[in-house]
Amino acid sequence: MARARSPNRDKAFEIWKEHDGEITNRKIAEMVAEKEKTISAWKSRDKWNVVLQSDECSTTKRKRGAPKGNQNAKGHGVPKRNRNAVGNRGGRPASGNQNARKHGLFAKYVPLEVLEIMDALNQEDPRLN
Repeated sequence: MARARSPNRDKAFEIWKEHDGEITNRKIAEMVAEKEKTISAWKSRDKWNVVLQSDECSTTKRKRGAPKGNQNAKGHGVPKRNRNAVGNRGGRPASGNQNARKHGLFAKYVPLEVLEIMDALNQEDPRLN
């Protein structure tokens, strides 16, 4: 449950506005009988400093990236006629890729029982189930 807003909070803000923000938190705290830290928290939460700022932007708008005609990165990147990625559609590993295999136990040796079960599954028609 939210706490009720203190009436001193509005008084403190009005005092701050009357002084155009040129008053210390300590002076405001003395005037409204609150702690200095409380005034600081109100200023931060309510963004009192934003109230006095003008609509003009204090930073200049500049274009991003390198200036036109910049030669610093010339010659970098992929060489012309690079064939490294030809045919790679991405998303699926190449056939025969065994990266997901945890160990080589079944890579070359499969017990006969397992082989028989695998053959039975391959021959079974899935539409019968």
